[in-house]
This record gives sequence, C-alpha cells and structure tokens, in this order.
Amino acid sequence: MIVLGINYNHANTSACILENGKIICAVEEERFSRIKNDANFPINAIKFCLDKLNININKVDIITYNSDKSKNILNKILFVLKNININNLDETFKLLRKKNSLYDILNLNFGLKYKNKIFPLEHHLSHVASSFYCSEFDEAIGLSIDGSGDFSTLLVAVCKNGKIYEKNRMIYPNSLGMFYQSITQYLGFNNYGDEYKVMGLSAYGEDNFSKELSKLISFNKDNFININENYFYFGSNVKTFEIINDKIKFKNLFNEKKFEELFGFKQRKKNENLEKKHKDLACSLQKKYEEIFFQILDSIYDKYNCKYLVLAGGCAMNSLANGKILDNSKFEDFYIQPAAHDAGGALGAAMHHTYNLKNHQFKRYRYNSVYFGPEYTNQQINKEILKFKEELNRKNIKICFYDNFEDIIDKTVSSLISSKIVGWFQGGCEWGSRALGNRSILASPKIKNMKEILNIKIKKRESFRPFAPSVLIEEADNWFENYVDDPFMMTVCKVKKSKTKIIPSVTHVDESARIQTVSKQNNIKYHSLIKKFFDETKCPILLNTSFNENDPIVCSPIDAINTFLKTEIDILVMENYMLVREEN
Repeated sequence: MIVLGINYNHANTSACILENGKIICAVEEERFSRIKNDANFPINAIKFCLDKLNININKVDIITYNSDKSKNILNKILFVLKNININNLDETFKLLRKKNSLYDILNLNFGLKYKNKIFPLEHHLSHVASSFYCSEFDEAIGLSIDGSGDFSTLLVAVCKNGKIYEKNRMIYPNSLGMFYQSITQYLGFNNYGDEYKVMGLSAYGEDNFSKELSKLISFNKDNFININENYFYFGSNVKTFEIINDKIKFKNLFNEKKFEELFGFKQRKKNENLEKKHKDLACSLQKKYEEIFFQILDSIYDKYNCKYLVLAGGCAMNSLANGKILDNSKFEDFYIQPAAHDAGGALGAAMHHTYNLKNHQFKRYRYNSVYFGPEYTNQQINKEILKFKEELNRKNIKICFYDNFEDIIDKTVSSLISSKIVGWFQGGCEWGSRALGNRSILASPKIKNMKEILNIKIKKRESFRPFAPSVLIEEADNWFENYVDDPFMMTVCKVKKSKTKIIPSVTHVDESARIQTVSKQNNIKYHSLIKKFFDETKCPILLNTSFNENDPIVCSPIDAINTFLKTEIDILVMENYMLVREEN
C-alpha cells in the first residue's frame, strides 16, 4: 500500500510517501526551489518522492492532502456575511471558493489518471495525526494549535486504539497563533515564520507588558481563546497574506493606532535598533503565550484524564514553551513531530489514511529519525565538485577524498578544536525546519566568541539569536537541567550552572539552550563525530546551526558548495570528501 501525502495551499508546501505504514521519504518544496517557506505547489517534492520508489503517480494507491474546504462551512458563511465589505468583496468570497483542483494539477504535471484516488483531510486533524501516528503512545490527547487552517485555529482530540476522535475546536479568528504573529509583526519582524526570532529576543527583556497583552487575549475554559477583535484586522479580513514574487508577504494584522496607544510606542521598523521596550514586549508576549498555553493543557488534561500529549501545528514550534510542558502541566510525557508546522500536514494526512484503512496490518513506529530527504553518493558528489574545480583552485581550496570515514572524523574534530567552522553534509536531508546533523554547520561550543564569528562569517543574522547544542544522549544529564530526550531540537532547557562557562557559544543569555540529543541509533556518523570531540576535549557537545546563509537549508551538493563559496566556512565535508580552504 503506497500513500502519497501533500501539503499545498499553505506555506512550507511538502510531500511524503508511506509504504505499508512506514515513512519512505518526506521533504519540503523549499529544499529544491530555494525559496524560504515556499508556498508554491510542491512539484519537485512530489517528483522526488515518486523517483525514490521509482514509480509513476498512477502506481500510488491513495493521494491525500491536509485541507478540506467543506469543513466549518457554516462558520465561513457567517464570517463572510458579518464582514462583507464592498472594498474587499473579491477577497471575502475567495474564502468560499474551491481551491485549485488537485486532480487537475497532478494530471497536468504527472499524468494522474484517476480522480477517485484523491482524499482530503481537515487541516488540524492532519496535524494531530502527524504526531500521534509517529509516537509510541497507544492513548494520548491530541492538540493542534496554529494561526488558522480550514477556518479553525485549535483542535483537541482523544487518540485511542489507533483512532483519533475530535472533541473540541476553536474557530477563526480566535487564534493564539495569530496573536503571537501580530505582536511579532509589531516588533518589526515581518517575514513568515519570524516568531522564532521573538523567542530568542524574549530572554533579554522583562515582563512589563502583561496587563496590556491581557487586553488583547484571554483564556476561557469553554472556548480556550478569546481575541479582542477591536485591536486586530485579521478578525475581519479573510486574507492575511499573499504571495508576491514567490514569497509570502503578510498584510498588517493589527490596528496600528490602537497598538500605539496600548503599548506607548510606535511599531518598530525593520532596521531600527532594538530597545528595552521591544525586548520587554517580546518577553511579555512569550510569557502570555505560555500562560494561555498551559491553561489549555490543564483544561484538556482535567477533562480527558490522559497522561500523554501529542502536539502539532505552527505553535508547536515554540520550543521555549515545549521545554516547560512537563514542569508546568500534569502530562507525564509528550511527543512533537519535527515538521510540526504546515509541512507536517502532508505526513499527517498520509498517516491518517494509512492507519484508518479497513483491516490494515501495518505496524506503527515511534519516529526518532528525520533523514527522509535526498541523499547523495560519493560518485554523485564528485561529479558536482568537478563542476566547481576551476573556482576551487582559484580560491586555493584543496579537494581531499578519504576511503576511511574515521579519517574524516579525526580531521574534522582536529579542525573544530582549532576554531574552524565546518559545513557537514551527510546522508539524507532532514525533514522539518531544523538541521540535525546531516545538513549542519558545526563549531566548537567552547569558544567564547564563536557566536559572533559565525554571524560575521556566515549567518549574517541578528546578534541576539542563540545557537543550539547537539549533545550525546548518554551525556545530556551531566550538562542540562530537566531536559527531555529530544532528537528533533524542539525543546529548550537550562544549561547546568557548572557548565555554562564551558560551553558559552551555545548558552543563551538566560542560561538556556535548545538541545538536540544524538544517539547511535538515530545518526551513527554524527554521534561518532561528537564522541570523538568528547574524547579529545571532555565536552560531549557541538554547536549546530543550519547549513545555510539566509536561504533554505542546503539540500544538494551544489547547494552546499555554493554556500561554502559565498561564506567563510573553513571546511566542507560531504560524505567522504573534504574541501579545505588553504591558509595563505
């Protein structure tokens, strides 16, 4: 049984294939298009998935996608009638129109013959399914929270005996995700997905805007979230973003005049300096988010009395809140699928249809691996290196090949100890938004100014944003407080007081870190590299940041070489090849 899952008509379009219940491949379109958070139809991602199995689309048994326009239709009609405006009639009624026919798109691009293979699945149900069916839990409470999808912003479900039973739902515009996004925009971070920047900034501020934020949003035990629509435009406008030149552009989500009166300062412009008031608002925003998030968790635990949680949706990318779940809720354990944002809806839709087939005998797995994207052989890598040979020679970059991978490990560790920055390209590309040791930039966490060096030489990003540590799972307890085994880098925890000065470049200003735990079972090469670094330095940790500059994480050898050449990465390791900048 082959099931193709697709996420489209959202950001981070993606595709995956399950064969007899097992993930064979999963990848976002942005990895191929090189457009960050790409919202275009995932032609390349689908092609990769089909090529991986060496099949054409007519060999697929089921095609499914994470949206169902028929859901919440009455709420949509009432919203349209309430907010009808002669100036935005066209946009308003787009809400009720059918999306582009998936069959027509697949027929045109892949020659799909049969319409009856295509099945929709509601947006939030897809999110919950993506985490539940990837977890080991036989029973769990499923929670999906995001900006909106299929005119809904939150879903609570009971997941039991392989089935998902919807229990409660929040309808747009009462949205915790849109609230967070609005304040993010007010703070001058206007790109899609910039909420993670506010999370990093929040550590520098104080909670001085709690009262003001309480006027914008509140918790209600029955309805979960109440938004004060007087302060927001998204409560009356159906279209909050548009795609211009293949990039997502947000409309203004809030009433600027009322926000200025509330907070006492104007919206920060993109390149303006960050002042204390901005940092304080970021801190208060994160605190308010967590306050409501944990109230939701308390409410659903008390109502359904299940000790396990599966979490998904864009809000599940809030790693600060995720790291506090066990300390601030009654849940004993939780699971978050690594592509918890919209990309993961493709996987959820595919898994839901797979595990709800009549008489299916497919085994469920707990997925702690993410390496479902394209991978390349040494022969393929050599072919791509040769295309750059003249430029590499001109820039005094030495090309080395090592038959024994242990030599690669030894030379890489020696370079890291010598303060070198390494681009690390191995195996399959990661699924989800984190680089987890196959498409990573690595450095020693022991070097105090490594964060500044990385920002100057490569990342060219805001100085307040932290870098993350990858730690050997067997050593994590010696270095971090109240951590959870997290191979996906989805939670933040505290660095032990005795260790903060040893690993300064991955310890945030509040002594926190968003960790990735690394085991032999999940990534033997990456584990071996960190283990060798541990043997040499007594530190079982590497600084790990995504292998990119300001574009999507690299996917192919060409992407990696291009990034290597346009930045000041010292060494590029691709499988058994090393490209080394020679000292002048």
